[in-house]
Amino acid sequence: MPARSRRAQRQRIKEGNITVAAKGSRLRVRLVDDHVDTVETTALLFQTNGHETRIGRDGAEAIEQSDAFWPYLILLDIHMPKMDGFEVLRQLRRMRFVEESVIVAVTNYAHLFRRRRCAEAGFDLHLPKFLGFAVFEQLLWFPQLSSRLPEESSRAALQLTQALVTFIGTTIQMASSLHDVWAESPNADVKSGSLAKARKIHNEMAELVGSHAAGHMGLVSALGELRSRHKSLSL
Repeated sequence: MPARSRRAQRQRIKEGNITVAAKGSRLRVRLVDDHVDTVETTALLFQTNGHETRIGRDGAEAIEQSDAFWPYLILLDIHMPKMDGFEVLRQLRRMRFVEESVIVAVTNYAHLFRRRRCAEAGFDLHLPKFLGFAVFEQLLWFPQLSSRLPEESSRAALQLTQALVTFIGTTIQMASSLHDVWAESPNADVKSGSLAKARKIHNEMAELVGSHAAGHMGLVSALGELRSRHKSLSL
């Protein structure tokens, strides 16, 4: 993003012109990316929503600082020098403070094999950077879905509808990749974890679609295919 565009975006944020989808509960968000402008701008957007953020500009910094922060949501860039996102994830997963965290891989790529590798590594979700913050802020639904649905019902129907639809579709794709991991992995623990995570995603996205996107036949169809595949794998 050119410097002039970044300045303009930050000014719009400060002026309060960025629409938000899920104000309310204050969440702790950890952002890890070696691209300074990207991570600082994204942090500012989350702060505008009322959330507490911490920035890590490399993997080692993220690991060292997260223990005292206990983030609820971690956005983790994959391609970083010295320690890539996969290694950061492996080290984070050994730490107790991330047991309740939603850890999201953020990459420049939307390729199927990238998403599948992220699913196999243990990420909860994979989102390409180019989707933009309007989609990323829908992540605020993910860790607190059941408690937010009643209070956000009318707001979500009016605000960022397309961003919500894109987020749901991308999340369903992640569940499909988790099914692929189940089918291809020889590791019993990986297979079990992938299937459980895919089931959780399906249930949450089915509830979200039912409440906010019941008329979006593409999502309804994708959920149906996901449900059928999940049943066949569970047999």
